[in-house]
Amino acid sequence: MSKPQQIHEYFKTPSSKWNITEFLEVCDLELFDRKIESYITSLKAIVKMEEGKKRKKAQLLLDNYKKASTSFFFVGNAGIGGVVRFFENAYHSRLRAEPQSQRWGTGSFEFAGGKRPDFTVARKWKERKNHTASEPSVHFHQPTIMDSTVVGSVGINEGTFSTKFMAKEKKHDNKTIKLDLNDEINNFFQSPPEQESTNPIKKRWRSEIVSNEADNKDKAKFEEQESTSTSEEEDLDYSTSEDEDSDYIPSGAEDQSPPSLLLSSQLKEFQKSYAKMNVAQKWFLSSGKCVEDTIYEHCKQLPVETYLHSWIIDLDDQEAEMLFNVEEWNEIRHTVREPPEVDRTFAESMVKTTNELRQVLKTTSFLNENEPYNREKHYDAEWAELVMRKFLTDYEDPNELLQKQHLESWYDINVWSLVVDHGLRNVIGMETVRKESSSEAVSKRKNRKRIRTRRKEAGRKKMGYRMDGIFRMYVDNVEYGAVEVGKKFEETKLLADGYKLGKAMHDILICLSKKVHFEETRVRKLRVVGMLHLGLKLQVSYLSSPKGYVSILKREKLFEIPATIEKIRDLIRVLANVWMLKRIVLGCIETVNMKTQNDDEFLQELITIGTETPPPTVILPWSCDTK
Repeated sequence: MSKPQQIHEYFKTPSSKWNITEFLEVCDLELFDRKIESYITSLKAIVKMEEGKKRKKAQLLLDNYKKASTSFFFVGNAGIGGVVRFFENAYHSRLRAEPQSQRWGTGSFEFAGGKRPDFTVARKWKERKNHTASEPSVHFHQPTIMDSTVVGSVGINEGTFSTKFMAKEKKHDNKTIKLDLNDEINNFFQSPPEQESTNPIKKRWRSEIVSNEADNKDKAKFEEQESTSTSEEEDLDYSTSEDEDSDYIPSGAEDQSPPSLLLSSQLKEFQKSYAKMNVAQKWFLSSGKCVEDTIYEHCKQLPVETYLHSWIIDLDDQEAEMLFNVEEWNEIRHTVREPPEVDRTFAESMVKTTNELRQVLKTTSFLNENEPYNREKHYDAEWAELVMRKFLTDYEDPNELLQKQHLESWYDINVWSLVVDHGLRNVIGMETVRKESSSEAVSKRKNRKRIRTRRKEAGRKKMGYRMDGIFRMYVDNVEYGAVEVGKKFEETKLLADGYKLGKAMHDILICLSKKVHFEETRVRKLRVVGMLHLGLKLQVSYLSSPKGYVSILKREKLFEIPATIEKIRDLIRVLANVWMLKRIVLGCIETVNMKTQNDDEFLQELITIGTETPPPTVILPWSCDTK
């Protein structure tokens, strides 16, 4: 089994040479706080996984850097004596604590003389790299207090405190302001645009690195959630009153790349979902290996979130592949149904020049001679011809628009609206919702434990992911797929958007499973589609649950709409992928809406009610609740 990817390459060197300065020099991450995050995360992983010298050295380095957790109060208009006495008390109460540093406003304070030197070393390295002068110190020996602004410095026993307190414009009338040092220390190491960030996810997983105190809060929160739901069926009962639909909490922060670390409460939820699984319904491979057990053993202590924490096997994930041997992995891959075969209409255009394409469109038609137009029969061929005619004008445009960079909205309007939205318009009852639409399926997962009692008001309804597009029915807002868009191909954009897209697809699959009453035969037929297009590039993906409690994510090849006529065949390939996606959506809609019984079968059910065994069901677990 491969090591978790959070261990930096630097730690493959002999442990005797490990030190924080060399790591900061070697680490290629640009932001200082990202370097520190990688450093601490790697050391923690080594302590958990390694033995002997490596583990001892990693623990030593952690101890040398780890910061004590504390908090301080600034009392407005309390006078210098109160402030000094507070810091004297704080210092004496933590004589065993190692060095701490804190930034507040434009200044910083530091307790010197502790036993954790690496934190100071890292600070000095950062200052040296930035080539910036340190901020001037102002002394409290002749203190000045104006409008709740304290300027100065004061010596505290063996340590020194050097800072500048800048008061906020709003006065607090002798109210005590409590600041959490862990959050502020992390804020110090952020770049200026990030320092005022209120992103709750960033604060949450950074505080996990600095201190384990959050575990107790997580436990209390987990126990509170437990009291609201006692079974998987209750978790899936996510209906809420209509008058609460407008009571959403916007959450743009949750649309960012996935959090690096999992909280203890989230790992407990993962363990809880595993404990609910019926052994008889798990997926056992021909070798005898249980897929769910293998995933659980790998992920139960893994601090970094992966698709596996949501019981999703990504066929492109090398880490997931390493959990199985070659034969087992091939067996998993072959359980996924192949996409439908493409109609020949989309493969017959083999022109190479603009003149040839225009001649073909002029002399041929998707209709046979004297044949009346039938929307159901001819829509796809007509759509393909419309796309070809539209891009012909682009290829002949002297401005060469397709060869230039544009904003995301330009690609939505001028490229994908015709290729995707118009291509799926003949799916009866469905629309492609564009422009940052919130996913109902993701919202249902987030609110599945939201209840209202006589003693307790329900919390505000949480909003789902803001997707760039959702394939949604007009009736009941049933979703069958999602779209993410970028203006150009970037590896980080592909990873972040692809990760969000995969989890949204999984939530949609769970909601569709509920629509078919968890009947196993119908659940196995469901396939949710996803589409990621970055600039002129497009990638289609499918998610299904062929066996057990896991879902399989399969991606097709990355195709690109050609910017010139010479690669016209690539445009045909893009159209073929969209055509296959539509066929899968139509099949999924048919599975959801299919009648399980005719009139005679329903009559027989009424006659034998209470004596027949209901069809087998399978309740797939929800995605990991990190976002």
